[in-house]
Amino acid sequence: MTARRELLVVVASIAVAVAIRVPTLTQPLLEIHAFRQTQTAFQARIFHESGIDLLQPEVPVFGQPYALPYEFPLFQAFASLPMDVGIDPDPAMRLTALVSFVIAAFCLWRLVRRMADAVTAIAALVAFLFSPFAIVWSRTSMIEYFVIAAALGYLWAGLAWRDERAPWQWLVAVVLGSIAMTVKFQSAFFWGLPLLAYRPRSSRWRDAGLLALIAIPLVVGLGWTRYADVVRTADGARPWLGATALADFLFGAPLDRLDPTAWSAIAVALGLVVGPALLVILWSAKDARFVHGAQRRFWLSFIGAPLLAVVVFFNVYRIHDYYSAAITPSLAAALGLGAGALWSRRDLARASLPVIPLAVVVGFLTLATPVALALAVAVVAIAFLVRRLVQGDHHAAGRALPVVAVILIALNLATTSWYWGRAYASADEGDIGRILARARELASLSAADDPVIAVGHDWSPDLFYYAHRRGFMLADWLVDLPAASDIDFSRYTILHAWDPDRDPLWPAARSPWIGAIGAHTWALGRSFADLRGAILASTDDESAYMGAARNGVPILSQPTKVTCDRETTLDAGRAGTWLRLDGTNRDARVRVSSDLAPVPARGVIVVAPGSGQLRVRCSGAAAIVIVAALDAAPPR
Repeated sequence: MTARRELLVVVASIAVAVAIRVPTLTQPLLEIHAFRQTQTAFQARIFHESGIDLLQPEVPVFGQPYALPYEFPLFQAFASLPMDVGIDPDPAMRLTALVSFVIAAFCLWRLVRRMADAVTAIAALVAFLFSPFAIVWSRTSMIEYFVIAAALGYLWAGLAWRDERAPWQWLVAVVLGSIAMTVKFQSAFFWGLPLLAYRPRSSRWRDAGLLALIAIPLVVGLGWTRYADVVRTADGARPWLGATALADFLFGAPLDRLDPTAWSAIAVALGLVVGPALLVILWSAKDARFVHGAQRRFWLSFIGAPLLAVVVFFNVYRIHDYYSAAITPSLAAALGLGAGALWSRRDLARASLPVIPLAVVVGFLTLATPVALALAVAVVAIAFLVRRLVQGDHHAAGRALPVVAVILIALNLATTSWYWGRAYASADEGDIGRILARARELASLSAADDPVIAVGHDWSPDLFYYAHRRGFMLADWLVDLPAASDIDFSRYTILHAWDPDRDPLWPAARSPWIGAIGAHTWALGRSFADLRGAILASTDDESAYMGAARNGVPILSQPTKVTCDRETTLDAGRAGTWLRLDGTNRDARVRVSSDLAPVPARGVIVVAPGSGQLRVRCSGAAAIVIVAALDAAPPR
């Protein structure tokens, strides 16, 4: 293959890969792992709105101070630049991720091309570009491929320096390695191993420069990790975000690694890269001549080193499939080596013929007519290719190979549409959690400067991100921690609950008044006037009730018991209704409308004037007792 033709194939492959992803760039950041996508986007949007601050990146979900650094936010800084020229935040995030993916793909191609031949490099590139896994994650608001691009650039520059010893190559490698380690240490720390295993052209295998090239990025990455930990837990606040508290989340229990079921999520993610029809090509990588040459150790470490990340940071790789992106360059390279081995006829017949029964098995398992048709064509094409190569007809094989490659990719995509199809979902289909509707409710019922408490939605930033609000996300697991009792919620003015009937409302306890202003939203304040026109409110302010009683008209002749499994109808006051409870079931919640959130059963409940009757319901207890009721206007 001529250099010009090789470059044309590379450019065309990347162009097609970009073209099939462009229609997905305007999708909201909700189709998969909305938590992580919006966490990244939040920082980038704040950079756009308030200026780039790499040392104090904010994710305003745990109260002030809002600084919440984890990874070094260089990707977020770059993503803010398209926003500065007028691109909306969501497309800007996806565009930056896609550019990072393209750079990573180019670096992988150049790296494999340096170490192997054109066929191997192009096959690795195609496998990297068109895997179902990459179709989904390459255009998400995630840092994964930014890290991969930096890591592969680090390795590429490092290999060049080991051969050519140019100081600028060493410097570029150190910078790119440090970027990779600081942006995501868990996905990059192992890339020094293939650099160390590489056998340079000169006789100088190892020296101080090489050790520094490996050590400096590691030290910089660990230094940032320590700094970020200090910032997140400054002044003893938010201890649940410290390194000690996160250890179990990152590493898991040692014995987890011996549990076969714990590897299933990782296996699924890897299967989405390799695909059942490509397993034979992957298997034939062991026959690639490059694997048995002088760089055998390099290839073994390049393909095997990412598994070290899985073993060390096992828990996050197990529970978050996107972490497996760090392994995809190695898998793509292995596929490239396998394709190169087939192309060079190394043990070709034995390596290739199992493709046919494997493809048939996959066809029966999928039970899909288009797939079965693709399998039939694949069987003919692959058999033709094998026959021609065995006979030595490379010209005919050269015409068949692209067809076979397209068929195998199509087969892989046809059997995994359940996965990559979400990338092409509409905004409504992708919004599985109905985040946008919740965000619209919160935004319409609060002001931009209102500090908001949100409960029942973990600490996912997606709600605050789309509502353009800041505050405190009170996760369920945080409620049970001792540190939760030390959080000061007195300054918050809005409360939003995912499940208004069940999520904890105790963060509002320090607010004398709480009023329902939406289906999932309450206003908090020191007086009824602070509740923004709430129709339903509750308080423990007995003096307010006594003040209403001076001019109010009693409308209840005797105490009334409201059973919580049924609706109780009461006469409503013309000016407004005041209900006084006996206070025995303070965990209960009281509703007067299905369109409004319930309020906690404090001592006094106030209902704004409306219809002639109140339809009272309660939850969270067997019953509540209304000891008195007044027809009186709400306080001003």
